Amino acid sequence: MIDNTTNKINLKAYIDYCSSFDLVHDLLQKANKEKPTDKLSTMISAMRKIALYVNHLDGNISKVYAMAEEYKEDKIRAVLRARRSEDELQSLEKENLMLTDKFKLKL
Repeated sequence: MIDNTTNKINLKAYIDYCSSFDLVHDLLQKANKEKPTDKLSTMISAMRKIALYVNHLDGNISKVYAMAEEYKEDKIRAVLRARRSEDELQSLEKENLMLTDKFKLKL
């Protein structure tokens, strides 16, 4: 997962966005109730579309962070697996060298 600081920064930014959005949306709704106009209705509709789009982007960003973390974990596992394989190869090469030396001594 993304580090805790980045997560907190993103969460704060999203909360700020939501607060600002709610403030503007509520003001538009109130004005539209007091004196409905086509312009206010269009603005409210646009605000809702903006909210849907931002929520969609926020969801995609979360997916990207999750994918990046998964790739990072896969890379770490691959590196550890490669290191174990190298260690095992060195061990087998030493064993092979010892067995080869013993075989030569017997001849």
